[in-house]
Amino acid sequence: MLYALLKVASPSEGEAIPPYSQPPSEHQHPASSRLDGRLSVLEACVDKGVFDTVQLRFRGIILSSVGCNSAIEDIITLTDVKPLSHFRPSTASTRSDSEKARHVDFYFELPANICTLDGVSRSLPLSATISGTTSTAPRGGLNDPQLIQGNCEVSYWVEAQFCLAGREVGFICEHVRMLSLYPRLRASLTKGLPLTIRAKPDLLARCRLQKSPALEVALYEPDMTIDHDTKSGKRQMSIPIAVTMDIHPPAAGADSLDARQSLKCSVEARFEAHTRFSSGPLLSNGERILPDEAISKSTASTQKSTVLFRPLPLYDDQDIPGAKSKRRHPYVATSHLDLSVPDAFSQPSLRWKHLTRTYTLHLSLNFHGLQGAPRYSVCRHIPLSVSAHAPISGEAPKNDVIVSILEANDNLDAEGIMTTLRPSDHIPGEKGIEQTRSPPPPYFR
Repeated sequence: MLYALLKVASPSEGEAIPPYSQPPSEHQHPASSRLDGRLSVLEACVDKGVFDTVQLRFRGIILSSVGCNSAIEDIITLTDVKPLSHFRPSTASTRSDSEKARHVDFYFELPANICTLDGVSRSLPLSATISGTTSTAPRGGLNDPQLIQGNCEVSYWVEAQFCLAGREVGFICEHVRMLSLYPRLRASLTKGLPLTIRAKPDLLARCRLQKSPALEVALYEPDMTIDHDTKSGKRQMSIPIAVTMDIHPPAAGADSLDARQSLKCSVEARFEAHTRFSSGPLLSNGERILPDEAISKSTASTQKSTVLFRPLPLYDDQDIPGAKSKRRHPYVATSHLDLSVPDAFSQPSLRWKHLTRTYTLHLSLNFHGLQGAPRYSVCRHIPLSVSAHAPISGEAPKNDVIVSILEANDNLDAEGIMTTLRPSDHIPGEKGIEQTRSPPPPYFR
C-alpha cells in the first residue's frame, strides 16, 4: 500500500528562486510565474521500495459544453521526474516513527504565452467557470425559440504518477486555482497608431452655420501598461492624448482665440469584456458558427472624470511681414487620461479553439472651456489587444520603471511551502534612460 500527500501553493508572481535553497533556473523568463509544491510519502513506503520514480505533471484544459454537445481542449502540459533518491526525511521531531514521512519539493515555471500545435502563440487563461444560455431559431415560424444551457470551465491540476519498473503503482492529483498570473498587462490598439479622431462641434455652432476650427484627438502611445496596485487592489491605466486645432487669425472686430488657454474635457469611459465559448471550433476559416453552438457573455464598467489639457508653448507666433494672408496658428495640447481598470481586465486577450475573450474601450469626450471656440464631442469604440507585459531581456523599458512585487501567500501552514526571495538581478553595463523635458512656459508656473 502506498500513502502519499500532495500540496500545491498558489502561483507566485515575479522573480523568485525555487524553495528550499534550490538554485534558480537560468532560462526562467522574467515575466513567468512559478508553481511550487511538495510531495510526501510514508517513510516505510520508501524503505520497502514500493516505487522507484514519480512523474509529476501540471495540466490545464478547457471544458466547454453547449446543450448536448461538449468539447475538451488541452491548454498546457508540463512534466518533471523525481527518482526515489530525491525523497528526504522530514525534520519534524514530534512525530512518532509510524508517522514519519519523506518528501520531495518541486516547482513548475508557468509561461505567459504557449505555442500550440498550429504554431500560434496564445496566452494562458485564468481558472474560471462560465455559464450562459443561447436560443435556437424557431422552425416553421410557429414554435417558440428553445433555450439551451451552456457551461465552460478552465481547470488546472498537478498529478503525481508513482511507477515501479515502468509500471504504475499509484496516482494522486491536486487541483490548482490560477486566479492571478499577470501583475502587469499591456494594452495596444488593434488598428495601429496613431489613432486620430475628428471631433464634432456642438449642435448650436452647426445650426448657426458657424465656421469652427477643426479639432482632432490623437492617441499616440503604442503600448499602455496596466499596473496592479497592491495597496488598493485595483488596476490602473494611463492613456496619453493629444488635441490639435488650427486657429485662424480673427477678423477685425471678432473675438480672438488665445492659444495659451487650457482646454477642459469631460470623459466617460466604459470598459467592455466579451467572452465567447462553444462546443465547436471558434477559429474555423470561413465556417459560420450556428447560434446553438456558441454562447456569448459581456461585462461592462463605466467611469467618469475630468481632464485638463494644457497647451504646448509656441515659440514662433509672429506673422510674416508682407504676406498676402495670415497663416494659421496651431493649437496643440496634451494630457493623460488616468483610468481605473475593472477586474474583468485581469488576463490577456484569448484566442483558443473553444474559448475567446476580447476587450473594447468606449470613450466619450466632451471638450469645453476654450473661449472663442465652440464645444466639441468625440465618441469612439476602440478595440484593445491585451497581452502579458514581458519586456525583452536587456532592453530598457520606454518611459517606464518596472518594480517586481512579490506577494506572500498566507494560506500555507508551517509545513507548507517556504518561498525564498532574492533581489532582482542587475545587468552589468546597463544604464537608465535619462529623460529631459523643456521647461514650461511662464503662464504654467
